[in-house]
Amino acid sequence: GRHWLDVVRYADTAGETADYPVTLAWRYRNYVIDSFNSDKPYDQFLREQIAGDVLANVGPSERYAEQVIATGYLAISRRFGFDSENYHHLTIQDSIDTLGQSVLGLSLGCARCHDHKFDDISVRDYYGLYAIFDSSRYAFPGSEQKQKFRSMVPLLPPNEAVPKWRAFDQQVASIASKLVKAKLPVPSAILRSLNDIDGDFEMQAPANGGSNGVLVPPWQYQGKISVTNAAQSPFKNLYAGGKVGASIGADVGEYRISQAIYPRRTLRDGRTLNVNLDFRVTAADAKMTGVHRIWLGSMSSSPAFVVTISSNAISLQIDGMEDQIGTVKPNEWHNLQLNFSEQKVTGEIGTSSQSSAFGIMPLLSTGSIDRIVFESSHSDSSAFPTIEFDNLGIQEEPIPSPFDALSPAKLASDERNTLTENEAKQAAQELNDLLANGPCAMAYGMAEGTPHDVAIQLRGEPSQLGDKVPRGLVKVLGGKSLPDNVTGSGRLELANWLTQSDNPLTARVMVNRIWQYHFGRGLVKTPNDFGVRGLHPTHPELLDYLAAHFISTGWSVKAMHRLIMQSETYQQSSRSHASHANEFLTHFTRRRLSAEEIRDAILLVSGELDREPAMEHPFPSPLSFGFTQHGPFSAVYEHNKRSIYLMTQRLKRHPFLALFDGPDPNATTPDRLGTTVPTQALFFLNDPFVHAKSEAWARRLRASHAIESQQIDHAFLIAYSRTASDKEKTDASAFLAAYRTELTSLGKHDIDNLALAGLLRTLIGSNEFLHVD
Repeated sequence: GRHWLDVVRYADTAGETADYPVTLAWRYRNYVIDSFNSDKPYDQFLREQIAGDVLANVGPSERYAEQVIATGYLAISRRFGFDSENYHHLTIQDSIDTLGQSVLGLSLGCARCHDHKFDDISVRDYYGLYAIFDSSRYAFPGSEQKQKFRSMVPLLPPNEAVPKWRAFDQQVASIASKLVKAKLPVPSAILRSLNDIDGDFEMQAPANGGSNGVLVPPWQYQGKISVTNAAQSPFKNLYAGGKVGASIGADVGEYRISQAIYPRRTLRDGRTLNVNLDFRVTAADAKMTGVHRIWLGSMSSSPAFVVTISSNAISLQIDGMEDQIGTVKPNEWHNLQLNFSEQKVTGEIGTSSQSSAFGIMPLLSTGSIDRIVFESSHSDSSAFPTIEFDNLGIQEEPIPSPFDALSPAKLASDERNTLTENEAKQAAQELNDLLANGPCAMAYGMAEGTPHDVAIQLRGEPSQLGDKVPRGLVKVLGGKSLPDNVTGSGRLELANWLTQSDNPLTARVMVNRIWQYHFGRGLVKTPNDFGVRGLHPTHPELLDYLAAHFISTGWSVKAMHRLIMQSETYQQSSRSHASHANEFLTHFTRRRLSAEEIRDAILLVSGELDREPAMEHPFPSPLSFGFTQHGPFSAVYEHNKRSIYLMTQRLKRHPFLALFDGPDPNATTPDRLGTTVPTQALFFLNDPFVHAKSEAWARRLRASHAIESQQIDHAFLIAYSRTASDKEKTDASAFLAAYRTELTSLGKHDIDNLALAGLLRTLIGSNEFLHVD
């Protein structure tokens, strides 16, 4: 598990200029450990990490949370800059680069600015993958500019999560109302925008820009949006109260999804959804074909409602049945109003001179509407009738929000509700806990966004756009553009393609890593680069055999361990002659323990290793995050659990891991480069951790063995898995006598334990303790 976390550059902080803590990243870390312990098939392991949220929606329900958590593989992609949302293209670059190196052993990220200079990977390949990730929604950890985290993913299916969201809204509103009425402080997450709070209504910004608005509480998006373009329509303010968002412009020449909004609402309990749209279509020849559509429906199924606008008519399709609701006059502004409820759809379509109303009974229960998407499609790009949208208003008229009680007018009419000091503290703490934790368990993961294609960013600059490319996979490896009927982001298709048994790289890259971790180096010595610039395998037939065996055993990592470790090659002695370079594994290569192994070994011999899995880190409350580039987050949290559970920062490495060549959390680490420096030896002599653990070990030895010679024997047995030689016993006894004399002269107490601890530190710092022979 630790090896995989190295490769996928795991960290518990985001990596932007203030290095914001990611309070939920630990769930992905534990998912990785559990997956390897249970020998989860590697192909399944990959599919869940790339598209676990999509897989979770098709079951089984008992694995819903696990599969959502798996997408932390992508969610932990590094964030950049003062306002990391403005540098989201770099986060996607990090996702693509890590995916390429960790799974395929290819430097896909090199094709961001130009065709790869060495491997047959084009800039179009890169942006085909880029569109897949840009069509997905990343959790937002916060940044200096936008401090509140949001878009964490519930670990419950929607049908279970929605009732909890509603109960959460009610509870937050109730407690906040009490505090406001008592004229007591309320968390800024509530006060910043009381009138915009709308529980589980969620808005996703378009791919080409726009604002996500104020986020209250920190888990949620703001609820209302209006979009304006030319501001030329004679129809104004039919649905007032929306907030200005991004622009929707004419779309000429290619398929494009312009905007998506996610209400996540079921049309029941008296709820309605009102859509107001002003539009006009340019004149077009009757021979030309092409339509503009507004889709309203569920992300997981076909749209419940489709509004189709052509050059001469407008129609409404519900559950596959279509009715024309009006005519379209070229170059003239039209206004369309739609009112959706559980029972029926009503509306009005007209121009400034005439209008007509209509009503349609839904043929089937619509369930929920969780997306509104605008698209254009055509067959003749040279003369396709264009459309302009203006004054788009989308509003829900639901059951009154529980936050209505917090409005200034309502509060003015209420008597002041007094709370005792103790009650006020309890209420404020309860509110902070609610806002920090959300309505249910959450994950730092991925969710589906608006599927769309993207334009090439010339020289990697998002402000300089070139041709659009469709979502797709790497062509040199047999990948193609995604089919037109793919309704999701494309991550599931990407995951399935990567794990096909005929994929030439996925299995080879992984078995090479397993071989590397057993022998110190891979059959391919550049484990992250199987491309032209990488080194050729020393034993290509063996690599192919291992890859085929890996797939035939159901992608079992443990079966690969057994195959390798039961081989004669692995079981060779580490003794060698100086003349042997060991290129062909004539002996087993001696290696030093990794940083985590050193710390775990010290904890183990001390008797203080806590074998229980760790969970979250003791970060401060996310509601109090206010870190900046001049005052970034920084912390070290010590514990006695295994070192894989140490809190890992991106920008400031853990001092112990940095000293003993731990991974670089900023980039994938395929192979740790070992160093031998004086400060490592000084660590074993002087570090408080080593002193504390050696003293604990000494107390154990003295409690179980009263005679000094027995203490020495047992210490060597624990440290080296062998008894001490006669000379070692003599030297150890002389050391203890001299140390006790020195401690006595210094006036120290408990000199027997301190002296024995001094001997144990010499064992801990020895080569025999620190190396595997």
